Amino acid sequence: MSFGRRESGSIGLPPVEGPGRVRGEAIAVVACCLLFAGLCWHRAVTQHDRPFYDDTAYLAAANEIRDTGGPWALAKGLYAGTYAEDNR
Repeated sequence: MSFGRRESGSIGLPPVEGPGRVRGEAIAVVACCLLFAGLCWHRAVTQHDRPFYDDTAYLAAANEIRDTGGPWALAKGLYAGTYAEDNR
C-alpha cells in the first residue's frame, strides 16, 4: 500500500489528469473571485449612503445635541431620562 496513489481496486473516482482539470480549476477560481468582487461592489455601492466612521457618528451626535438646546438641555435630558442615545 502506498500513500498518495490510488490502487486499482479502490472505491471512488479515478483522478482526472490533463489540461481539462487545470482549465476547470482556473475557471472555478476566476468565477469565485468575480463573485466576491461583485458582492463587495454591491455592498459598497448600494448599502451605504455615506461613509460611516466614528468621526461621522460623533459629529451627528454633536449636531443633535446642538439642535436640541446645547449642553444644558443635554444635562437636563440625561437626568430626567428623556435623552435616548444608542449604545456604541
